[in-house]
Order: sequence, then C-alpha cells, then structure tokens
Amino acid sequence: MLARFAGLPVLGDHPLDAAARGAAAFRPPEETRIRYDYVVRYWAPLAREHRYHFLVRNGTRYPSSGQIARFTISAAYDGLTHLGVPLYRIGDGERVAGHGIEFVGAPDGGMRITGPPPDADVSHQPVRVNSLQPVYLVAPPPARKSEPRFELTFTIDRFRYFCMSAKDVTTGTIVKKDERIFGLG
Repeated sequence: MLARFAGLPVLGDHPLDAAARGAAAFRPPEETRIRYDYVVRYWAPLAREHRYHFLVRNGTRYPSSGQIARFTISAAYDGLTHLGVPLYRIGDGERVAGHGIEFVGAPDGGMRITGPPPDADVSHQPVRVNSLQPVYLVAPPPARKSEPRFELTFTIDRFRYFCMSAKDVTTGTIVKKDERIFGLG
C-alpha cells in the first residue's frame, strides 16, 4: 500500500519509514534574532570615565544585510602598539566574580578600586565577553594619542558570529576582513 506524507511517498506496511520521513521533513523554526545588547567600552577623557558604544541591539536580525556598526578608534596614549576592542554583553543578569571591579585614577594622583555594590541590580550591567579571547589590532608604527588609527566595521554572519573588519587609516591597509570575534547569544 502506498500513501503520501507531506508530499512524499510512504509505504503503508513500513510504519518506521513514515516516522523517519516525517522526522527528516520537520525543521524547527530557527531563532533569527539576537537576544542581548552588545557594546564596546571606551575611555571618555573629558568625563574621566568609561563609556559604552552600542554595536548590536537586542532583537537585531541575523545574518545582517550589511554593516551594523562603524566607528574609529584611537590610542589612549602615545606609543601604543596594540589597540584592544573590549566587547561587553548587557541584559543577561549574570553575576560574574569580580565583575565591574577595576582600578580608577583618584584626583590625588593615586589609584583606588571601584565597583558596583554587592546588592546592585546586575540585569543591565555590562559583562565582558571576550576577555578569554581578546581582540587586538597591531599598530606599526606605534599610534599617537587621540589620533584616529583604525576604522572598524561590524557584521553578523549566518551562524550568529560577530565579525569585524579593520582598516588602518594612517596606511590605508586592511588589517582584518570579516574576522569572527565572538559568537552572539
């Protein structure tokens, strides 16, 4: 006996054949949106504090049809040879040991440790996601303070990876092209 299942011929005397064809034809719907906000941290010298620049917003579709973010980075001081791209995630409520604790320059010239209080709401605090695999751009010759050095563009590929391209604005050379830097959640 021959029957049809989802447009495919199925032998009626082989029940496992019908189950196998049904399982093969079924595809669960894929989630095609990013679940969290992703930002890059930078130093604002006039405000004397770290600030965040949004790269990807919660709900962004992937793969991206083009670049989703673009900005230029510069050195924090003269002679810098490696410029980092610190990537953070916001909105997962995850508490990481030591998260948010850092050394900050005090007005008297010393250093102090600062961080959020232990009972702080962490649902919207940035959490560093690329600390185990940091992204560095090498600057030969060494970069000068506040001089634009690298132009960065970002995309999201079909496998939900955050990809970065970087162009050295002083030499005009492409130093990275669509390099995967982090798998987005």
